[in-house]
Amino acid sequence: MRIVTKGICHAYVPGSWVLKDVNLTIEVGETVAIMAPSGAGKTTLLSILGGLTNPSAGRVTWGEAQRLTQRDLATTVGWIFQTANVLGTRTTVENVALGLYGQGASRQKAESRASDMLGVVGLDHMGRRRANSLSGGELQRLVVARALAGARALVLADEPTAQLDAATSETVVDAIFRARKSTTTLLMATHDPAVAERCDRRLDLRNGQVFDV
Repeated sequence: MRIVTKGICHAYVPGSWVLKDVNLTIEVGETVAIMAPSGAGKTTLLSILGGLTNPSAGRVTWGEAQRLTQRDLATTVGWIFQTANVLGTRTTVENVALGLYGQGASRQKAESRASDMLGVVGLDHMGRRRANSLSGGELQRLVVARALAGARALVLADEPTAQLDAATSETVVDAIFRARKSTTTLLMATHDPAVAERCDRRLDLRNGQVFDV
């Protein structure tokens, strides 16, 4: 998915700008790291680029669209958060398959695709394990599988390794890059330079403005 922003500004309190005049062009299949200190607006920027938040000013275009519909958000956009929000009493296969049901897949097709994705992220041997029995790193890989199981044109990852140790972080980032299709645009907010180096491009967010590095 190609994303273009023109003059994006955002404030939660009038006059106190979190984002100021953000102009970006992100191409189809590009992987982009967004780096900034905590509280600098990374999550706000991701939320706007992912169609969840309307900016206070400016415009975002996704492909040819000026807005993302609820169906777009359910079928073409995937999210990976730093805290794994899963259904603990459901199996890993069921957690991944749930999103595919929303895309109209049959149970058989959804669970088959879910199993395939669990294999991609290294959890194929845990398909029938309940999610609440997984470790932190395994849970994050489960979220990666869920986010990328459908035909996702855009995936946004908000500090996906923030709560993980270095070795587990590398495993999770490997899973993200292994699971994404070449046409899937990936935007990843991170504090970790090692994670940013994996991306095609790095953006720094400072004082509400975005700079190419």
